[in-house]
Amino acid sequence: MACSQSDQTWVAVITALIGAFFLAMGWLANYWLAKRTELYKLALAHTDNQLAQFHGPLYYKLSSEEMVWNHFRFTHRPHEGPEQPGPYYRLGETETNAGLFRFRHYNQRFFIPQLQEIRDLIIAKGHLAELEQDPITERWCLPQCLIDLCACVGASEPMMMAWKFREDELQEAAARS
Repeated sequence: MACSQSDQTWVAVITALIGAFFLAMGWLANYWLAKRTELYKLALAHTDNQLAQFHGPLYYKLSSEEMVWNHFRFTHRPHEGPEQPGPYYRLGETETNAGLFRFRHYNQRFFIPQLQEIRDLIIAKGHLAELEQDPITERWCLPQCLIDLCACVGASEPMMMAWKFREDELQEAAARS
């Protein structure tokens, strides 16, 4: 059965249209996959930035602080095990001057400065933290634990100033006598 010239033209047109359709579909699929890959790369870059600039340094500082605190605590309070540490000072408990000096020295030289570094990191890089929505204001903000940590550091600074003032008074009294 021989095909006429018009039939062959229609076959060529249909074949060309089918080819153009699949070419367009391939281009759209490639475009969609490229966009999706670009979004994944952006999300991965953001996560990498969060880890490198915020979560990594925060984890390092918090874990080193915890290790030093546990060492200090169980060196100077050996009767307390890590299973049930409780507060460092208990209500009604008295401490020797040497114990108070050790506690103050540890706080002034390591604990408070380390917490101040953590607070400064939170303030400087807090935009990289995973934000939570405040149920009252419905605004996105830092997690409550980070806000509490910053408040704790702020509350410890007057104590540090009082200790420094007391040390200066003691040094002046020693110099006068």
